[in-house]
This record gives sequence, C-alpha cells and structure tokens, in this order.
Amino acid sequence: RSTINHRRNVALKQLRKEWERLKHEE
Repeated sequence: RSTINHRRNVALKQLRKEWERLKHEE
C-alpha cells in the first residue's frame, strides 16, 4: 500500500506551493 506515500506527496506539493507564495511575497 502507498497511502502514506501519497499523503507525503500531497504534503510536499502543498509545502512547495506555500514556499513559492512566500518567495513571491518578498
């Protein structure tokens, strides 16, 4: 099963989005 893997992937994607947002805000 790759449920944890999937959840980790989603979290990583969200983190990336937030990171980009922060970078753009500067």
